[in-house]
Order: sequence, then C-alpha cells, then structure tokens
Amino acid sequence: MLTEQERGQTVRIGGDQVQSCLAAEGIRVIDVRSAQEFSGPHFDQAENMPLSHLAELMQDQPRDNAYLVHCAGGYRSSAAVTLLQSMGFATVFDLEGGFKPSYVGSSAPAPSCCLVRENN
Repeated sequence: MLTEQERGQTVRIGGDQVQSCLAAEGIRVIDVRSAQEFSGPHFDQAENMPLSHLAELMQDQPRDNAYLVHCAGGYRSSAAVTLLQSMGFATVFDLEGGFKPSYVGSSAPAPSCCLVRENN
C-alpha cells in the first residue's frame, strides 16, 4: 500500500519486480500501447487502453483501485501516469523502461508499495 507521502507521486516498478506486482491482489494492469502493439506479446491480465483514448476509457473507473501502467519504452506510460494522477487516481505505478517480453516470467520480489490489498 502506498504511504500518504507516496500518493500522487510516480512510483516506478522495475522489470524484475513486475511478476510480483502482477500477482498482487486488486491491481489492474493498463497497457497504453496501440492495439497493433498489444496484439503482440503482452501481460495476460493487461487491458489495452491506448494513450490517445486513456482519459475517455478511464473516466468512469474507480479512483481508489491500484493501477500498473506500461507501454513499450516508458515515455507513454509516464505521460499516462501523469494524466491519471491529474484525474484523481492516487495509486498508479509505472513500469520503468516499458514492457519487455522477457518480463513474463521474472520473479524478483515486488516492492512493498506494490503489495496492494482491497480496501474494506
């Protein structure tokens, strides 16, 4: 869970930590690459929401969920995180350096801030 100090700030997740983050309960994975890029390798649980349509697609989504955002290289996901935070999404993680097919299967432990549990 993010601390109050971390809320609203960009928390970057390394590629070696991504599998642990993907396994965290309650985290949604947003792939901001194009539909064509998404048709190639991607995380199984990822939702494709191209950056150009992200604001519209996220408009009615819960602000209190945790989101892991990624693209191919890191630029679009960084812009997406900034956009989501400006829309009131407080728990947003950025996959540093973008998606790499080799990340599917990495197993380093996730940072504690990525171990998100549903709020009750």
